[in-house]
Amino acid sequence: MKKTDNQLIKKTVIMQKMDQEIKIINEMIKSFDHIMEHIKVLENQAKTDPQAQQKLNKLIHGYQHGEERILYERAMFNIDKLINNPSASLPNNTNKRRKIKNII
Repeated sequence: MKKTDNQLIKKTVIMQKMDQEIKIINEMIKSFDHIMEHIKVLENQAKTDPQAQQKLNKLIHGYQHGEERILYERAMFNIDKLINNPSASLPNNTNKRRKIKNII
């Protein structure tokens, strides 16, 4: 194989990996959006319902100190990594970068 063929294969593999990471990040963001909708409903219920207030307090604590915080930080790290650290072997692919930035 020629050198250009190897470069093309490497670029294709990198692009596929980036697409996979973008899909994963999209799913994580959708999950966080769903949770935020649930929290908004719970906030309204918490104004009049003590049980809803307790549940909301537990959720807030979890997002500040628990596993949810770790998941959120991991998602933000992956997003930041994709935006700020594109592969050096890729040409200036502005479409991919725009696609990643639009996720946020």
